[in-house]
Amino acid sequence: MENRSLITIGLIALIGAALACSPFAAPTPTPTSVPTPTPPPPTPTVPPPSPTPTLPETVSLTVYNDSGVVICYLLISPTEEEEWGEDWLGPNEMIGVGGSYTLEVPPGTYDLMAADCESNQIDIEWRADLTEDMTWTVALDMLNPTGEPNFGMIDLEAGFELDPFSVVLTGGGAVDVGALDLGEECYGFASSAPDFRVYWSGASDNLRFFFVAASMEDDATLIVNDPGTEWHCSDDFGSTLNPLVDISNPLTGQYDIWVASFGADTYVDGVLYVTEKDYSPENLPAQGGVLFQDDFSDPNSGWSVTTYDDGSSVGYADGSYVVRSTVAGEITRGVSGRDFADVVIDVDATQVLAPSNNNNAYGVYCRFQLGEGGGNAYAFLISGDGYYSIHRVVAGDYEPLVDWTSSDVIRQGNATNHIRAICNGGYLGMVVNGELLAGAYDTTYTSGDIGLVAAPLESEPTEIYFDNLVVTAP
Repeated sequence: MENRSLITIGLIALIGAALACSPFAAPTPTPTSVPTPTPPPPTPTVPPPSPTPTLPETVSLTVYNDSGVVICYLLISPTEEEEWGEDWLGPNEMIGVGGSYTLEVPPGTYDLMAADCESNQIDIEWRADLTEDMTWTVALDMLNPTGEPNFGMIDLEAGFELDPFSVVLTGGGAVDVGALDLGEECYGFASSAPDFRVYWSGASDNLRFFFVAASMEDDATLIVNDPGTEWHCSDDFGSTLNPLVDISNPLTGQYDIWVASFGADTYVDGVLYVTEKDYSPENLPAQGGVLFQDDFSDPNSGWSVTTYDDGSSVGYADGSYVVRSTVAGEITRGVSGRDFADVVIDVDATQVLAPSNNNNAYGVYCRFQLGEGGGNAYAFLISGDGYYSIHRVVAGDYEPLVDWTSSDVIRQGNATNHIRAICNGGYLGMVVNGELLAGAYDTTYTSGDIGLVAAPLESEPTEIYFDNLVVTAP
């Protein structure tokens, strides 16, 4: 029994082994690796939209007139429009030579056109981006002999006594003279309008123009258009950087003169000379002598001393000459009691009292003549709020030759400004704190006294202390 059992167990074992080796045996399953699931792509993050810039309701357009002619029409039209729109200046406004005008325009892209008083086009600016404040300088891309001179004009004839005639001016501008092909040495950048004009008469062997820059480092060119419309140009004369033009047997008529700098819209200060003699940048005329000076330390030096019923007064105080004026719009003046013809007047003027908004006027007279309504004179005035002007005074009425214009050169409020007034023939020039601000031409008055003047333009009084007065020949 035991043996059968063993056999049986062995048989079962053999059968089990055989089955294990049989091709029909159930295969052992091969482990299958489970793939790592691919994460879905991240949902793209959309950035928030950029805020739309907020445009102002209006922007400022400032138009400067450097064209040499008066602007009477200013057309501003959206670029997409086919026709020019209305005149933005209106019937009662114009922009004088050298003047400016600021207006408010809805933001956008515009075409701009300036025209003269006969509707002739002066300048155009296409597709101007007016989404922010903008300045547009109107200029002719040419030298315009018909333009109003920037610094005046004078009549001279052969053998003139003022020889050499001189005028302080500032040259330069936006016109590229070299691109105009006017001739040899005709280059640099100048204004469209002439800087100065001479009306010449009489027979002479030679008429000479030359310019001397205020700084030895400044370089300038000189351009002259003669009555025969011929152009004459010069760069450097001799060992200097200063230009000189000689015209033999000069024709009678109009000579227009430009001083050009060597950079667009850069400027050079100096003196233009006109002479029949041998003066030159290397042989300058002697400076004019002192005709009169006063530091006002002597209260008997001859100036008027008066106190008026309204509280206005003129007189000496604290080593100065003091002009106090109390009536709005009325000039109070003090005069020296002397007579001059052509002069350069230098004086320090200190405002010590003014209306709260500094709206006043003070400065100097030349060629004052006592007469009806307050007399006649040329007035060179500045204000405590930073403006300047030149007026012809006719029987007490003030006629602007250079209307009130603002300047950063003028020290505002209770401060000291140095005023220089030039009265040389028909030329009237105004220099404040060393910078030439204005020039004009007028021959109404040829001689008279000098004066120191002030006026409030509000109901509050003005008081000015004048000192260190020097009067020289031009």
